[in-house]
Amino acid sequence: DLSERDELDGGEWKFCEGRPQGHERFGTCQQGLAAAFSPDRRYVCTGGAGGGGLLFVTNIESATPDQRVFRTPEPGERVPGAAADVAHNSYLGFSVDSGAGLTRPQQLSFVTGAPRANHTGAVVILRRDSANRLLA
Repeated sequence: DLSERDELDGGEWKFCEGRPQGHERFGTCQQGLAAAFSPDRRYVCTGGAGGGGLLFVTNIESATPDQRVFRTPEPGERVPGAAADVAHNSYLGFSVDSGAGLTRPQQLSFVTGAPRANHTGAVVILRRDSANRLLA
């Protein structure tokens, strides 16, 4: 049944209403979201590009929350290594995917795009460490 039931069905949606103004704070009103399942269908990855990019990885088989979050550093936050190139307005999470064998044989890695990183764009490959954290 595709009939409209209330004002939200096919109505006027204003995603940008109430968002902070400025060139870095676009949020989902400009770039939307990305999502993908891992090849084994155990994890779902979602990305929110916006002004402060995010990547969420969730185990869909677990009864307890098994969620990992990778976010871009806040302005002025010092981060060592390559992650420092993925700035707050990089659109991290613009695209997401995952696959085994990208960083280590048989190990699942998560991949996300950051098209505005360092004015040239970046592909960020993340893997879990022994403490179940995502590492770039």
